[in-house]
Amino acid sequence: MKTFFFRIGLILTFIALTVFQIKAQTWQCVDKSIDGPVYSLHTDSARNSLYLGGAFWTAGNKYVASIALISDTNCWQLGMPMGSDNSMVGTNGTVYAITTNGDSMFTGGSFTYAESFLMRRVSCLYGGTFQQIGAGFDNTVRCLLLFNNELYAGGDFTFSGTSALHHIAKWSNKKWEPLGSGANKSVRAMTIFKGSLIVSGDFDSIGGIAANHI
Repeated sequence: MKTFFFRIGLILTFIALTVFQIKAQTWQCVDKSIDGPVYSLHTDSARNSLYLGGAFWTAGNKYVASIALISDTNCWQLGMPMGSDNSMVGTNGTVYAITTNGDSMFTGGSFTYAESFLMRRVSCLYGGTFQQIGAGFDNTVRCLLLFNNELYAGGDFTFSGTSALHHIAKWSNKKWEPLGSGANKSVRAMTIFKGSLIVSGDFDSIGGIAANHI
């Protein structure tokens, strides 16, 4: 059953988050209160936690604004809620990517603020507070990857501050740096395979060579 309600002039639909129980071979609903699409899932096995990112307002019947944490069957806000409207929780735009490293959680998306702080589409949550990572990006971050304690970002962006990056970048020396000449169109996914960085997306050229999207 779909439930509709009005918020800031928009009609939103409750969407259920589900899990497949491998041993029982059955699906189980995790949270029926999520009111928008979930685009990113990330597990932190050390903390037995699941992070959600997307374009939703609520999860676990709490106002969370695009990002939430599920731990021990409870859903938690991320950030520092203040005031009766919880105006400093989460982000002001969609979260497409989440990854963690120890006590730090990194997020990427289309947002320009997290809590009440300017973030420019990428952020780090540490000690309960969002922090900007360098100059951020001029357009949406679609994916994040941590490898050997180094953070990579891919997406629609072409600049970080005044530095040209062309859709893929690496955090190094306290700033975002290009990986070669980058790609000619968006990078949407990254992973490590046999010690090499594998990227995929809309591009047909990357690093100056022809490439059919991967």
